[in-house]
Amino acid sequence: MNRIGRIAAIAACAALALSGACARRTVAVEYRLEKGEELRYSMKTRGDGVTRMPALTERQQATEVPSKIEMDLVWRMKVTDRDARGVATIEALFETFALEMESGGMRIRVEADESGARLVQGETVMQDAPGLEELKDAFRNPSVVTMDKRGRILSIDAPGGAGALMPHTDLNAFLKESQFVIPEGPIAIGRSWRESRDLPVGEALRLPEGKEIRLDTRYTLAGVVTRAGREWAEIAVDGKAEAKALEAELPQAGRMKIVFDRLLQAVSGTVYFDLERGCVAEAAMETKSEQEVTRIVRRPGSDEEVRLPTVARMTMASEIKLLE
Repeated sequence: MNRIGRIAAIAACAALALSGACARRTVAVEYRLEKGEELRYSMKTRGDGVTRMPALTERQQATEVPSKIEMDLVWRMKVTDRDARGVATIEALFETFALEMESGGMRIRVEADESGARLVQGETVMQDAPGLEELKDAFRNPSVVTMDKRGRILSIDAPGGAGALMPHTDLNAFLKESQFVIPEGPIAIGRSWRESRDLPVGEALRLPEGKEIRLDTRYTLAGVVTRAGREWAEIAVDGKAEAKALEAELPQAGRMKIVFDRLLQAVSGTVYFDLERGCVAEAAMETKSEQEVTRIVRRPGSDEEVRLPTVARMTMASEIKLLE
């Protein structure tokens, strides 16, 4: 082969290699939840934050209160039915729950399992504190979840209002947050899809009708990796929720209401989806939140209002794993 022929052959091989590299692999990311199947998951969350309260008078000084949170949750999901459209009916039963919150030198721990629920503050262990009965009910009876084939939660029939105890004890909200949405049909590596859902603000707060806080999330199929001989889809997650001048009521607090002067929440992380088994295998997520909140309290017997502004920032890291 002469010099010109060799150059042409090399160019042809390079073009062929380039075309193969540019061709995108198409991946079928599908939930394959069959009737009778059981999945068991764990979630570990760790967070650090600070709450700043500005001075209300010239004689006062602004204060900053650091806070920490640790949460561990294990739950089991059993598929009891699946219809022709791919909508699965799932019984979700919580197994163990531990929440420890520390703020301003005060530490509170909540524990729950099939034997009951406890609130621990210092050396005091309470088993009949307000809200604990609802938390116990969540461990005695399963929540019934309906989920479509893309992983979107259509409904949750929960046995008790577990979120009434304190923030971060609304376990059914964690069920929604731990569920990730997959694309409609096969998708090429590098492509994205979107999802929008209501951001839970806690059972104690009541937002005006039509004023829900929406979390808009973009998922991107980053690639396919091999773990323990199985192929997992690697999915990048990037979400954001924002609200301003949003007023909420505290029905249980009587004459108090809350105004979210500014609320920003950003979610990012990576989800690994087991392509063979057809379910989420692992996820590592980070949530950063900033809240500028004003608590408005009306004095008894008058129309005078006291405004208490606070600024809170927190970063939380969560790990979700499928337990074999």
